[in-house]
Amino acid sequence: MSAAEPSSVKIEHLRSQVRDATYTQMPEIFVAAFPAMRPAYDELLAEWDDEVPGATIVFDDVIGDYLLDLLRDADQHAETLTRIFAMLEAMALHDVLIVRHLVYVTLLEQIVNARPFLYETAIRFTGPATRHELDDVAPRFGIRPQPVATPFTIPPARILPDESKPWWDEDDDEPSAHHRTDTLT
Repeated sequence: MSAAEPSSVKIEHLRSQVRDATYTQMPEIFVAAFPAMRPAYDELLAEWDDEVPGATIVFDDVIGDYLLDLLRDADQHAETLTRIFAMLEAMALHDVLIVRHLVYVTLLEQIVNARPFLYETAIRFTGPATRHELDDVAPRFGIRPQPVATPFTIPPARILPDESKPWWDEDDDEPSAHHRTDTLT
């Protein structure tokens, strides 16, 4: 293992933290694992005064921006990207659907929406679940997914009782196409 590669023990520890966490705990787990995000996270918290921003907002505004910055210079940040994508892979396989949506809706769509070359860079770090979802999102942004040697099926997720209420803008008639409410296969 080269000095740039994270140890498998460290990666497994990050994955276990994600597997055991709830939707609301995810932002703090990521910020604790990647201290470089702390200033942006603290700034976001300050903007919200006494309220706590939802996990989707933190993933979109803090974690997503951090991830895109790293992907733009991936060779220099390979070790950090490997750790982040290990955590995202655990989230993509989480047994609760709303946790999976943090990966699908906030991060993977940002990657393919940013630039096609970020998709090509990101797939170097993805596991099978995040690659499957990244390839699912890519065509909506004009990116043709690269072939995968082994097809992958994502296991069904549970929908928690508090997830049964609409989480899209209730002024809209229905969620947009990328806000799936079924299990993903």
